[in-house]
Amino acid sequence: MPVRTPSRWTYRGERMRAQILEAATRMAVAEGLHRVTLGRLAKAAGVSKSGLFEHFGSIEELHASVVTDIVWRFERSVLLPARRVRTGMEALYTLLHR
Repeated sequence: MPVRTPSRWTYRGERMRAQILEAATRMAVAEGLHRVTLGRLAKAAGVSKSGLFEHFGSIEELHASVVTDIVWRFERSVLLPARRVRTGMEALYTLLHR
């Protein structure tokens, strides 16, 4: 019987958590955070409700992770490019067009 190494299972769990978070973020952006329920997310992500609890613990933790993910994406795609330009007008233009 092969021995299961923690690193392989940890990586697999992290991948699944990332897939669930991606599905939840897409749902929240399209329909609002209040529409991200365990039942709808489980169906969209292709996991069971207990699988969601295994990765996030509660709906509140899931919602907090979604908000954190959305803020991180906004910072990466809007704020960071605006900080890289030299003048105030260029930064404002970059902010408005991103």
